[in-house]
Amino acid sequence: VAESDNYYGPIVKTFFGLHFGNYAGNFGRWVYFSLGMLGAFLFYSGNLLWLEKRRQKQAQQTRSSKFMASLTIGVCLGSILGVVGAIVLTKWFYLITDKVNDYYLATYYVAFFSAIAYSFVRGAAIAAIHLQRLLALVCIAIPVTSVLGYLVPSLNLWTTLNGATKTVDLIAIVFAIIFFKGAQKTKHRAIFGEQNSIWKISTAPKN
Repeated sequence: VAESDNYYGPIVKTFFGLHFGNYAGNFGRWVYFSLGMLGAFLFYSGNLLWLEKRRQKQAQQTRSSKFMASLTIGVCLGSILGVVGAIVLTKWFYLITDKVNDYYLATYYVAFFSAIAYSFVRGAAIAAIHLQRLLALVCIAIPVTSVLGYLVPSLNLWTTLNGATKTVDLIAIVFAIIFFKGAQKTKHRAIFGEQNSIWKISTAPKN
């Protein structure tokens, strides 16, 4: 058994490195992160374009189109919200426990399924606006938490001042701006877009 472990151990480690980008250090991990975000965006934008093209062939939106639209918004934005929410809450979980890994999956899936449920309850157009605003808020909470942990060390928040943490905070600020601008553009499309579009709402959302 020991010889088998010595033989397969390096192979398994190599596959883990390829899967997570560890073979290239932090640069590889960020490349993998960027590719993952691009993949989510391609799925998101591809479904939007497909639904719009399908709309042009129909006099009225079908129930299946509305279902697909809500599912697209919920799954795509919900998966991002789950990841970002886990990053933020992990820092705060250190106030109550050191075993933060136990909360990763719970945080992710609560955010993920809540976003899907919200998309079906409010509809794709309104949910897209609200979820992007929420994403902008949660993204900006990452650097805010880091600054708060540095200024008030008595809180015992998890925070460091190394290059990796600063990079995460900087990327979070960039995405906060992207999601905020995206919410504005989505709201404009929802109000002033084509009347029969699945992304159209009859009146402006209250908030």
